[in-house]
Amino acid sequence: MNDLSLATTLHACRHCGQESADDFCCAGCKTVYALLHEKGLGSFYEKKQDERLLPVDAEWLARDWSRVVVDESVELLRFHVDGLSCSACVWIFERLEQVSPLIEWSRLDMSRSVLIVKRQTGAPFAMVAKAVSEHGFKIELLESESDQENRLRKENRRELIRVGVVGALTGNIMIFSVSMYGGATGDFATGFKILMGLLSLPVVTWGAAPLYRNTWTALKNRQISLDFPIALAVFSGALAGWIGIFSGLDTLFFDSVSMLVLLLQGSRTALRFLRQKLDPAEDRLPLWMHESVQGLDGKALSPVDLTTGRHFRAMKFNRLPVDARVMSREIEWDFSVLNGESRPVVLPLGSEVPAGARLLSESAELETLRAASESRIAKLVRDWREGPRTRPSMTALADRVGQVFTFVVLAVAVAVIAFVDDGWMRALTLLVVSCPCVFGIAIPFAEAMAMKRAQESGLLIREPTFFDRLLAARSAFLDKTGTLTTGKMTVASAYFVASHSDQRNSWLNLIAWMEKNDAHPVARALCEYAEQSGSLKTGFAVASTRLISGGRELLLDGVRYSVHPLATSSNLLEVEFTANDERIARFCFQDQMRDGAKELVSTLRHQDLAVIVLSGDQPAPVAATLKDVGLEKESGVASLLPNEKALRIARCQTPSLMIGDGANDAEALQAATASIAVRGEFAQCLEAADAVLLATSLHPVAGIFAIAKRLRLALVLSLIFATSFNLVSAVLAITGLMSPLIAATLMPISSLIVTLISIFCLKGVKA
Repeated sequence: MNDLSLATTLHACRHCGQESADDFCCAGCKTVYALLHEKGLGSFYEKKQDERLLPVDAEWLARDWSRVVVDESVELLRFHVDGLSCSACVWIFERLEQVSPLIEWSRLDMSRSVLIVKRQTGAPFAMVAKAVSEHGFKIELLESESDQENRLRKENRRELIRVGVVGALTGNIMIFSVSMYGGATGDFATGFKILMGLLSLPVVTWGAAPLYRNTWTALKNRQISLDFPIALAVFSGALAGWIGIFSGLDTLFFDSVSMLVLLLQGSRTALRFLRQKLDPAEDRLPLWMHESVQGLDGKALSPVDLTTGRHFRAMKFNRLPVDARVMSREIEWDFSVLNGESRPVVLPLGSEVPAGARLLSESAELETLRAASESRIAKLVRDWREGPRTRPSMTALADRVGQVFTFVVLAVAVAVIAFVDDGWMRALTLLVVSCPCVFGIAIPFAEAMAMKRAQESGLLIREPTFFDRLLAARSAFLDKTGTLTTGKMTVASAYFVASHSDQRNSWLNLIAWMEKNDAHPVARALCEYAEQSGSLKTGFAVASTRLISGGRELLLDGVRYSVHPLATSSNLLEVEFTANDERIARFCFQDQMRDGAKELVSTLRHQDLAVIVLSGDQPAPVAATLKDVGLEKESGVASLLPNEKALRIARCQTPSLMIGDGANDAEALQAATASIAVRGEFAQCLEAADAVLLATSLHPVAGIFAIAKRLRLALVLSLIFATSFNLVSAVLAITGLMSPLIAATLMPISSLIVTLISIFCLKGVKA
């Protein structure tokens, strides 16, 4: 009676759901419960419903994170999270910015139990980690990419061992099955059946563990995994085999089930390695950072060999794959990919050189400061690709469609069991052979290959949805200076009014300081011209205002100075410098067409896109550029400010593509449906655009349409094949014309075929 009374007083802990004599089973759960409600995240418990969590470890909750040594300059943190169990965990971990103002955004990869947190600049790591751990889950900091690589290497080794053991066991099961099919009877037959059943136990339990794990995780999240019918088939086939042993029924499916597990795990392991090789998510360094260098002994070294502190020799015109220190004489470098400036920079002995810089001198000895994966540019690309998504991916859509497909297969299997004689065997065959591979394999694999092909050509793409948005575009907006042209403006001639010519150097100095904070190529050209003339002085600071019509204006000591473009009939851009509207000087600028500009315009028009050039330059040079690339005069709009370009794109009634400068055209790039930054400081380009051009030529931009079309072809062909295969296989399975063993053989073959379709469709295609 006392025991019964005690039992009636027990109820679920309000946080974790474990039985407790109080509202909370421990102090840790009580603390987390109060915190979530304090931060306005009490909906977590509604979403969790009856799902039980692990009780909170109070000691872990009070952990002192200040003892963990972390590079405070690293803003993107990765944690491994223990105890994830339901969709509510995803919900709460992706709302960490509501918990702490130190967190900019967070994203949870539940399949790998990895939480990615972007902390605010300067936010202390200890406080960020404390905010994350306060949710009651144990977290472990992944300090570097090598941690993830080590985990991946261990997982690969574990899967290879799994396939090897399953293969050995399946081989022995097949030997015994041959004896059974050959007519073994009596005690021999019974013994062989039992041995087959015993050998199959490790196969259908440990060997098929990934199937069960994926299925269980999906069910806990109230979803149906693509592996659910296969896991059900494996379990049902093994159970039917043991029933057959003890009942005498002809349901000996140990060979079929074991072969299914072997073929499935073998094909998935092979595809796993193939995707790791081709998927840019596992190879985030820009391809031009993969160039080999030489060791001091003359032997070639790959970027992987360049560990911290290693000395090596870079060759002329090669790009640097790692952050390094100059160990020899003064060396000339090209930083254009990093900062958008094409002007060479000379660095003395001992200077640091960032990865991505191109060597212009004959050769140089350098010392590795940071590995390729830890370089600044690699981290920028990683953050860019791992950042929050604003558009749903095709892979996510494929997952949802695949779940519907799986549900339909299960419904048909239940109907077959209910209404067809010997229906359970036919249903088992149907579950085995039904392959949602186009959703789980073909789409993400093809998208990864397409991104890889684009990267090989010099176009870095953030996410695969870019290809769909690119093909959907009906209007193309192009910047002129720096996009269709090289953007390297130079002063072709300068004329000073005679009465002011004796003050030439003073005027050039004033002009340079008016323009020094403007990123426009004309402003930079004026500053360079003043510097080359020996007129640029330090210690003279002025604040100028940008004019609506272009140029700059300054009010100094009651005099209004202005640098503004002139409207002339000349094809060259002319700029005038005035004081109180009195002309002091006139400058004439020249620019060159970028390689591939005409081909790009031709490609865009061939794609039936309305091509419009938006420029901040005057009408005359814009008209000249339009003529050079084969466009009509009406296709260009001149004298636009950056925000005016963005407004024109926003008012466009059709999906649009914007190609421009990552700095000056940032607003316009963000306003377009799809965008490509072709020049500018690298970090600004990544922030503004969906894709970044790493080459100096526009040919990769023109060729990206070919990759997008090949990707669409690969997906269409894969969909047609998978649909046809599943329809035919389903009919054969339901009518009893296909055995479980044949189904087990055909299912991984279909996965291989859709993979080969993607490889052949995208093989050789380049942007």
